[in-house]
This record gives sequence, structure tokens and C-alpha cells, in this order.
Amino acid sequence: GRSLHYRLYLLFDLAYLSLVDGLALLLARVALGLLLGLLDC
Repeated sequence: GRSLHYRLYLLFDLAYLSLVDGLALLLARVALGLLLGLLDC
């Protein structure tokens, strides 16, 4: 039973990390877009 819990924990950990990475990428893209928009003006 312990190994199953460990696998589930790893799975949730990976999902959380990928979610955080996705949010960071999204924020970086938005920030870059705003910067480019400001530079264009």
C-alpha cells in the first residue's frame, strides 16, 4: 500500500510542477507581450 501512495504522491507532485511551469510560462509571455507593446508605442 505504501508504494501506491508514493506513486500517487509523485504523480500529483509532477502535475503540480507542470501546472506551475505552465503558469510561469504564461506570465512570462504576457509580460513579454506587454513589454513589446510598450516598446512599439
